[in-house]
Amino acid sequence: MQREEVRVRYIAEWNGSSMRIVLMETADGKTYFPIITAAGEADYLNQLCSREDSKRPTPYDLVEGLMEAGGFHLQEVYIYKVFEGVFFTRLQLVSEERQLALESRVSDAVILAIRNHCPVYADKEVLERVGVASSRLKFSQAFASHVEGDSPEPQGEQSVESLERMLQEAVEKEDFESASSLRDRIRELKGNG
Repeated sequence: MQREEVRVRYIAEWNGSSMRIVLMETADGKTYFPIITAAGEADYLNQLCSREDSKRPTPYDLVEGLMEAGGFHLQEVYIYKVFEGVFFTRLQLVSEERQLALESRVSDAVILAIRNHCPVYADKEVLERVGVASSRLKFSQAFASHVEGDSPEPQGEQSVESLERMLQEAVEKEDFESASSLRDRIRELKGNG
């Protein structure tokens, strides 16, 4: 069982739907892979990455309360398989007396990992099947965004038309991070002009 540690790199809308793309990257930054998830989980994940507190209890608070009541803590999350676009993910819980492995949706598992400051691993076979080498992705430095708070720094004025062409090219290349940043910049320009 070979695996690599992975983390959330970016969260973006997907085709204007209620779904989101969570772009994961290996710890060394050499490989990326997308996870498609519902807007609610992605928005909460984005809130966590931005270190914003939730005003109301969440289902994750309930899960953590149950883990604590049972004497368990989350040791790691393992994305061990992908089949027909579905990621199979396991939570590894440990207590003083025993270990417990539970299946989970990948989005919920990643959220719990971030909340509990534990690592997320992806199996090498998963990365080989769905991963994209970072050398194949062309991130736009002018519009790069990151869930940890980097802000875009536009370089000079660009027309909406040229940005829309760049957006189309980014979508065709499956460069979701740049596409999302470009889309946001276009919205900003259209709103201000």
